Amino acid sequence: MFEQQVDTVEKDRSRLIIVASAIAVLVVIALAIVLSQNRLREPSIESQTSKAGSPDFDSYAPLVKITDLQKMTSSTLIGRRLGILKANVQNTGDRTLSALQIRAAAIGLSSELLIQKIALPVPRQRDTLGPGETMAVSIQIDPIPDPDKIMDMTLEVYGIKLK
Repeated sequence: MFEQQVDTVEKDRSRLIIVASAIAVLVVIALAIVLSQNRLREPSIESQTSKAGSPDFDSYAPLVKITDLQKMTSSTLIGRRLGILKANVQNTGDRTLSALQIRAAAIGLSSELLIQKIALPVPRQRDTLGPGETMAVSIQIDPIPDPDKIMDMTLEVYGIKLK
């Protein structure tokens, strides 16, 4: 007589746990959807940068100097080749950079672009780059073709956002 009541209570408790778990999962899914939609509405920092041809870029990009460029190649454990470019980036202008995109490229023997990578050291490595400030950057290009087919590897200012 009491055994049936215990079984019923345990079944009710199990159902309650299952229902509560299902509601929790639905709440988490709903939060994920809401947060992803908010993220999509905010323009990315990459889309906010001025590129070549815009007045801000054309007037200020020459004031962003890339110096002490070191070029290296290496191989990964699985045999892929990668290029490593290290340099110092200096803001010689009088304005603060709130975003800086740098393009690393491997140039082929016929001066063709073999592969490129766009890096965003400001604001990812550092929040801003003020007037007169210098920062070290290191960019990996992975994978690269056979180094014998590469004429040069370069770094150049690709996009900027001024404060």
